Amino acid sequence: MIGVVASFAGSAAFATSAIAMTVKQDEDGRSYESLIRWSLFSSATTIASLVLVASALFLVANRLSAWSRTLLLVAGWMHLGFLTWMLGRPFLMELLGTGKVQWLDEYGWKLVAFCFWSATALITVAARAWWRPANPWVVVAAVTALLLEAVSWAPFVSGMLEDVSESHPYAYRLFWPIRDALTSGALLVLVHGMLRDAPPALPSPNRGAAWLRWAGASLQIRIVAAIAIAVLSVGIVKSPGALKVVLLVGPAVTVLAIIGLSWGLLGIDRAELPHMPKVRLTVGAALIALSAGLQVNQLLAMFRIVSDRTSMFANEAESWSVIGPLIGITGMVLACSAIASWAGKTGNQSVREMAIARAIVHAVLSVLVLLMPLALSKATSRGAILAIALVGAIAAVISIVVVAAVFNRAADAIQPSPVLPEARLR
Repeated sequence: MIGVVASFAGSAAFATSAIAMTVKQDEDGRSYESLIRWSLFSSATTIASLVLVASALFLVANRLSAWSRTLLLVAGWMHLGFLTWMLGRPFLMELLGTGKVQWLDEYGWKLVAFCFWSATALITVAARAWWRPANPWVVVAAVTALLLEAVSWAPFVSGMLEDVSESHPYAYRLFWPIRDALTSGALLVLVHGMLRDAPPALPSPNRGAAWLRWAGASLQIRIVAAIAIAVLSVGIVKSPGALKVVLLVGPAVTVLAIIGLSWGLLGIDRAELPHMPKVRLTVGAALIALSAGLQVNQLLAMFRIVSDRTSMFANEAESWSVIGPLIGITGMVLACSAIASWAGKTGNQSVREMAIARAIVHAVLSVLVLLMPLALSKATSRGAILAIALVGAIAAVISIVVVAAVFNRAADAIQPSPVLPEARLR
């Protein structure tokens, strides 16, 4: 539900800003800046929604069996494939050049949209929408989802939508949030039908510990990527082409590490650990994924400014430059708060106190890093600038290290459950 609400919020915000720009037609560019801002927000909510919905499909699959479980697992992996496209396409287009891979952008979207529609079809089959449905609304939801998801790639329908966008721009803009609302509601109805008679999921402490370590490792990868970018861009890479690769691949790895952290938090949720606050953990994972989605376009805009030495992408780089990191900080604090609550209810006071203290340290240091540009703007000497930048980098690294230790400590605190040895026939 959090995932589908996020997707609808992004689509509705972008449609509203696009209609406002068309109506106002101002000359000072404020409506255009608003359109850019909400376009970035819409893209970020799509990324967050894909992470959450894919995790939800895996979570529902754990409560099913036989072919229904298999179909949902395949649908979940297809959602992750769409997520990979959303994250990798901008960096690939920038690395290879838009002109060289324009065919990929033209036909890739339709192929990905068809695969997404296929995933929806698998979900309808897993929900038994076409025979012995749980209720008549399941059939209605299946038909609605398949018809509305097909408009993105169906040859004749997509052409008709292009004509509508030229003749009736307001109706075209309003169509997409309405479509997202209907498809999201249909997905919730299908999931409810599958879970009505499904048995409750069993706790899996071993998986919970593994996903906690995954979250800690994702943060460590983020630190390594940031240090590697700084070292390679300053002292090792001399070729302009190699430097371009470093400045693109490095941020891409950083974004993937943040997405990996969000996925790890959702994996802890899927492990069904007793006393783990599910809503708090899920909201934290959603906010972290949203901050990663906002960083994708910001990092690309910064790369274009550095490589092209032009300020025409300043709006993209400045949009959400403060609110985006604050969203990520809030998500991290919520995740640490969930771990602290779980540790307190399970009687592990040391982990609880550690999680609370480290969350405060992370929030304080991260806010200080956000304030560093203000200090840099007032610096008058090169030595002061380097000193402030060094302090900011150290504070950023420490803020990540202290939180990574929380996840690893929580993983060590989980008592492993006995596992049956593998049976072999001779």
